[in-house]
Order: sequence, then C-alpha cells, then structure tokens
Amino acid sequence: MTIALHIVTRASRLLLLAGFCMLLLVHLSVLLLLRLGTDSLMLIGIVFACSFFSTFYLSFKYWQYIQQSQQLSISATGEMILCLESQKEEQLTGLSVHLSHKSRIWPYFLSLFLVDELGKEHKLLILPDSLSPAAFRSLRVSLIWISQHG
Repeated sequence: MTIALHIVTRASRLLLLAGFCMLLLVHLSVLLLLRLGTDSLMLIGIVFACSFFSTFYLSFKYWQYIQQSQQLSISATGEMILCLESQKEEQLTGLSVHLSHKSRIWPYFLSLFLVDELGKEHKLLILPDSLSPAAFRSLRVSLIWISQHG
C-alpha cells in the first residue's frame, strides 16, 4: 500500500450548517434579552428579523470566500505539495509543506496546519463532506503515517 495521493477539497456544508446553528443560538439569546427590556413585540420582531437575515447572508458570503477548493498532493515518501490559487492571476502555485505539530487528525475531522519553507502557516479544515469517503479515509491514513514517520 502507498500513501501517495492527490486530493481536491470542496466546501463543507457541515461547517456552514454548524455556523448557522451557532448564529441562530446567538440570535435567540439576543431575542430573549430584548424581550426582557421592552414590551413592544413588533419592534423586537423587526430588529430580530433584520439582524437575523443580514447576519446569515454575510456569513454565507464569508463562507464562500474562505471555503475555496484546496489541492494537496502527497508523494509516496511523504512529501506534501499544497497548491494555492493566486488572487490576482488564475494560476496555481505549488508550495512544499510539512505537517505541523498543531495538526489534529481525528476520525471525522482533520484540522491541518501546514508550514512551508518560509515558515508561513497554511490552515486546512477538512470535514468528511469535503471529500469522497474513500479519499477522506486515504488522506487520514496518509497523514497518520506522515505524522508518525515525519
């Protein structure tokens, strides 16, 4: 068996759902606080609705911005190449990276901190819906091997 693989991640809908649930809880707590201070139910409803929809819209736009697809290539020897798309140009640049000690490899969650030659840290959050199940499992096994033999 080889640890070599090439993956292209996609935006995680689980992460978006978790973020929306947290925002909903925040808005419900604000609604309770507003309800204690005033008796005007119409005013509370308008403030809550405006805040709720604007926050969800801005959160969705931010999620789209930060959840661009990432490409990671792992060679059979454990060397990793992270492909980044430059903002000004439509071309990919590959960086040779290694796994940081801060990375967490859990069965259903990969929080990767990759450090390039210049010492810049690149963060990747990979949830099971970011890849196919087979690719997620292969990536997890490869990263465990790299962390033990790196």
